[in-house]
Amino acid sequence: MVSFKWNNLEHPMNEICSKREEKIMSWDTSERRKFVRVRFPCEIALDTMGNNVIFAHTENISAGGIRVILKKRIEPAAILSLTLHKIAVQPILCKGRVMWVFTRKHDSDKEISLFDIGIEFHEISEDDIWRIKSFILTVISKRENK
Repeated sequence: MVSFKWNNLEHPMNEICSKREEKIMSWDTSERRKFVRVRFPCEIALDTMGNNVIFAHTENISAGGIRVILKKRIEPAAILSLTLHKIAVQPILCKGRVMWVFTRKHDSDKEISLFDIGIEFHEISEDDIWRIKSFILTVISKRENK
């Protein structure tokens, strides 16, 4: 397992993916993300390491992390065990660190608070990074061909 560092990875798909990303993203001053992300509802299990497992769907995913909306707040800097489904044949298992949390109101019931949470991948294998990257490129290609 490695801690994820996108630019330091050596992989045969690196050149292909880099060229593809340049075509997909226009990097301006308002968009400072390191990774291409796609809106896709991957099934995910988040284990808060306190015998509390939360099942949810991602709002979006990149090779660097995910965004989820939960009914329960998880504090920034919390370390989670993640299991991501529907990306590859086998689930992807890794750790994640909560990077940010925003509170917002439910669209149909303003009395209910929801938590928009950004999670950065940690302790993820290089193979799993490339499975996520390949998945993202496949999703984008399918959307472009519609």
